[in-house]
Amino acid sequence: MAASFGLAALVSGFVFLGFTAFMIPFTKSFDVGRDQISLVFGFSSIAGVAAAPLVGKFGARPVTMVGVTSMGVGLILLSLAQSLLHYAFIHLTLITMGGFVVLFYGSATIVNNWFDKKRGLAFGIVFTGISLGAALVTVVNYLVEGLGWREAALIIGVVGIVVGLPLASLLRERPEDFGMLPDGRRAPTHPAPSVSELKTERGFTLKQALHTPSFWMLSIGFSARNFVIAGMSAHFIPAIEDKGFSSSTGAQMLLVFAFVAGASRVLTAILSDHVRKTRLTALMTAIAGGAFLLLIWADSIALIIVFVLIYSLAWAGSGGGMLSAVRGEFFGRGSYAAISGAGNLVQAGGEFLGPFVAGLLFERTGAYNSAYVVFIGMMGLSTIVMLLTRPPRIPGSKPSPT
Repeated sequence: MAASFGLAALVSGFVFLGFTAFMIPFTKSFDVGRDQISLVFGFSSIAGVAAAPLVGKFGARPVTMVGVTSMGVGLILLSLAQSLLHYAFIHLTLITMGGFVVLFYGSATIVNNWFDKKRGLAFGIVFTGISLGAALVTVVNYLVEGLGWREAALIIGVVGIVVGLPLASLLRERPEDFGMLPDGRRAPTHPAPSVSELKTERGFTLKQALHTPSFWMLSIGFSARNFVIAGMSAHFIPAIEDKGFSSSTGAQMLLVFAFVAGASRVLTAILSDHVRKTRLTALMTAIAGGAFLLLIWADSIALIIVFVLIYSLAWAGSGGGMLSAVRGEFFGRGSYAAISGAGNLVQAGGEFLGPFVAGLLFERTGAYNSAYVVFIGMMGLSTIVMLLTRPPRIPGSKPSPT
């Protein structure tokens, strides 16, 4: 749990949220618009899905270690990029692939293997590392401003490898390998059980999951949500600058974001083990959408802070930890990585378009307000879909008479 928390912080702070500190420097160095830079960032979600099958073939722990190395080496090589094409190739083949393996397929699969009754809380704690990553963006932005983006990429690449590999080495694949069952339960010892005898219910196969309405509703709902999340994550600091403030102010807002998001993620994770997770996600998504109404009219630092408080609370409460917990609850353990990969492929459409649309609307209008209107609409769509999503029927069971 602690190792997964640390890895989530590194991936978030150096890649997924950290990208916002590089947005404007990239446009200047490569002489391109924000829409083109955002296109690469958005497409990375699609590229990252290719890593999902690796977990089933080689195991979550070794693949996570390879992912950490890939991410770190990619960031180091990024410091040498001379064009948009160079940046795109490095980002898509090394940085993104590594980040997705570490956060969404490797460590997430392991957490799902170890927890059942407290799955929501477990994922909430681990994904709180993403909130800590938001605080790390302040450090990344400081390096970018003080040393330049190339030097910053080199430094965080080295740090990612030096810190990430020891953390990844602490991960343990599944409780059955240690004579245990999920949630810390001890397996029978007389007679001594084999690994096959210790296996609990395996859940859905990928094929079975794909034939459920639940899979598609969940994927579409989070695709609409992640359209907004990816778009805002890529443009967070530029959006603050668009309101007339400095990039340093934007980075400081991420500190506020990190504090509130961390608390929100833990609290909503505790709630998620006692209420229907999809309903809780819908509520948080609706609140996040409403926050953009405030950002459209924000013209002072006070209103910016209020937006960040509301948005970070709702962002964390409906985030990746919640999605991972719902998937585990709906579909079980056996094919978790494969089902996550398939779901993420659907969601990648939203994650691909969100940053690009935000960048395109900025280039066309000179401001982000049009993007915020689109964000509100997508959050509304996500809220409706999540409210309509129901758990799938267990394979082989008979439909309930009700």
